[in-house]
Amino acid sequence: MASVEDRPDGWTERASESNFTITLLVFSWALLPVGFMLMLLLFNRYPEQRFPLSVATYGMLVFTFITGVGQRQSALRDDRVFLSATMLFITGVTLVAGRALSLDDLWWVGYAAVLGCVPMLFVAMSHLASCTAPGLERPWQANLPVPATAFPTWRVVSAVWTQGEMMWSKHNGMLCVLYGALENEQPVLRLEAFAHGKVLPLEAFGEIDWEGLARPFQAMSEEA
Repeated sequence: MASVEDRPDGWTERASESNFTITLLVFSWALLPVGFMLMLLLFNRYPEQRFPLSVATYGMLVFTFITGVGQRQSALRDDRVFLSATMLFITGVTLVAGRALSLDDLWWVGYAAVLGCVPMLFVAMSHLASCTAPGLERPWQANLPVPATAFPTWRVVSAVWTQGEMMWSKHNGMLCVLYGALENEQPVLRLEAFAHGKVLPLEAFGEIDWEGLARPFQAMSEEA
């Protein structure tokens, strides 16, 4: 945990609240039909069950993906997660196209795509589950603009407070996100870095101009 002196003024440390138990449970159940797919592939039996089984397996893998990504703001911007999402999308298109065009002789293409999603999904969800580093939070007023100049290297989505992603950046391959949320019905700003461990990764936020970010509050205080 970072010391109070290390944290910028007005910001408090916030522990990660993600819980990937449900994701692990769904993924473990998804491996059961994966095993059946491998058995059908190995013994070349029950060809009429190939497509329903692959669709059922694909559906469980997609559900696993949704339960994991839904727990982290802007998780799709992470490279591992994006690659997994791309593979799932390609697999879905492959299954639909194979069925719509009656390409029964190419059933193994859909099988290979579904089975190929498993390791990529495991890597993506394992990465998200291990990103347990705490973030930063501070109260904000919904009518106060967030000065984009305080984030010189960040991609600005919205400089106006909103529930959801507002800015993001990648620092040495690490995804960092600024987003708005409601805490006890009060608007807050949250900064998170997709980093491992239990220590606040202040180095990931090193390019932020904390004084410039605090100016809207200072100006409001002076006017008052």
